[in-house]
Amino acid sequence: RRMATKALVVLGAQWGDEGKGKIVDVLCKDMDIVARCQGGSNAGHTIKVGTSVYKFHLLPSGLVNTHTMCLIGNGVVVHLPSLFNEVDSMLTPEDGGAPLQVEGRIKVSDRAHIVFDYHQWEDGVREAALGKGAIGTTKRGIGPAISSKANRTGLRVGDLYNWDYFEAKMRANLESKEKRFAQKFCYPTYKGAPTGQIDLDQEVKRYKEFAERLKPYVVDSVSYMHDAFASGKKVLIEGANAAMLDIDYGTYPFVTSSSCTIGGCLTGLGINHHDIGEVVGVVKAYTTRVGEGPFLTECVNLESSPFYDKPSGGQPEYHDKVGQHLEKVGHEIGTSTGRTRRCGWVDLVV
Repeated sequence: RRMATKALVVLGAQWGDEGKGKIVDVLCKDMDIVARCQGGSNAGHTIKVGTSVYKFHLLPSGLVNTHTMCLIGNGVVVHLPSLFNEVDSMLTPEDGGAPLQVEGRIKVSDRAHIVFDYHQWEDGVREAALGKGAIGTTKRGIGPAISSKANRTGLRVGDLYNWDYFEAKMRANLESKEKRFAQKFCYPTYKGAPTGQIDLDQEVKRYKEFAERLKPYVVDSVSYMHDAFASGKKVLIEGANAAMLDIDYGTYPFVTSSSCTIGGCLTGLGINHHDIGEVVGVVKAYTTRVGEGPFLTECVNLESSPFYDKPSGGQPEYHDKVGQHLEKVGHEIGTSTGRTRRCGWVDLVV
């Protein structure tokens, strides 16, 4: 049914967590390439194969299929320590599951912007400053990294191989941010992260090591994609987040920082609109969202709710009885954040 030279696109049509990873896993069995086009490690797709559970944040979910190449496009912002942690988790799954074959199957665009630890620290500082008006971000540094990109102060993957330029700009960026926020930035929390205040000399050493490890992954992603279409490769584009979190079309300002709708596929991979074939929008039978923002069908435990769960003592439940059921049966815990998702009735108007 699909033309081999056109991409199949899978996008979320709600606020994310619709089950896109499962759909991608099914569809990519026929695909040569699965490509991410936007977002960063704020995405979270969980795929279960037999007794093995794989949690994807930056890597395309197509990695589960051994014949599929996986591309992180130029529209994705990449936190290198998280990328390598994720690669390592696929090689040695924590649950003792079957390791995935990753060697030679992952490509990263040389145009993709880098998320630094100082971006993640800045994300937390900005959220704290907003107080009750906080967006509820994942604090993964996505927004600050994309701000750096728009401000033309960002650093791209390709810059790692122009070392003098990279080092000078990284030093200048951190010094500028610490001066602007009038505080010393500290390392965020993730597996293998240093502790204490960010040490520029230590960062220089770390990123030299990252550059060496990353080198086999790096490609000119625009040429890579155009060559794929020209040679008849079957391509699936895996969207992250969802339409109602789109920076332009979502519930602004309670949105993510990238274009999660079809336009993000074009700019995030450098492809032509004629390269797009079918577009699949994923919706689940109820609605969830993570973080703050409007949610009209949310099952909040209010006395006016016909499903009110009256507390017998102590703190009342956040969700009413229906919301609690959705949360429990749907295992509504965020893959990236570990936060319980807000649950509610399906919103067909949205």
